[in-house]
Amino acid sequence: VFALGEANVYVNGRLLSASDWGAAKAKELFFHLMSVSARRKDQIGSVLWPDLSPARLRSAFHVTLYRVRRALGVNDCVLYDGEQYAFNRRLDYYYDVDGFEKLLAQAEQAMADNAEQAEACLQEAVALYKGEFLEGMSFSGEDWSLWRREELERRYLSALQTLGDVRMRREAYAEALEAYR
Repeated sequence: VFALGEANVYVNGRLLSASDWGAAKAKELFFHLMSVSARRKDQIGSVLWPDLSPARLRSAFHVTLYRVRRALGVNDCVLYDGEQYAFNRRLDYYYDVDGFEKLLAQAEQAMADNAEQAEACLQEAVALYKGEFLEGMSFSGEDWSLWRREELERRYLSALQTLGDVRMRREAYAEALEAYR
């Protein structure tokens, strides 16, 4: 699952196409569930279908959820527990946003006593950031991803600044300049 830059999902090495999703809303629901913790149907509905009545929301939600499950080919990709829906994080999957954030946390942890490891983590994290969060996706209604996009961009820019600073401390000026640019 790639959300940093163009939003793409691969299943067994095959890129899911628009026809695999069945509707753009299915892809949007999937990325929304990847971006939040467990949510109730009405919470998801208020973001993705703000103008629908409760009865129409119920129908739209279940049809869209069916499309997500069909596109991924995994019935338990979205779990329902305690009246909440969530992406099943126990599945074998890769999500570039998780990788990016994990690398930033490792860099921060290593910064005090292992600048070389911190630099390697920062460099790897920066390489994962291929562009804005869900770049190129269009959303009907309000763009729910805006807050996440801004947060990830801020963290990316901070990582570049820190990477440049680490390189400056070891007097690798050309590499530092590359990070600062």
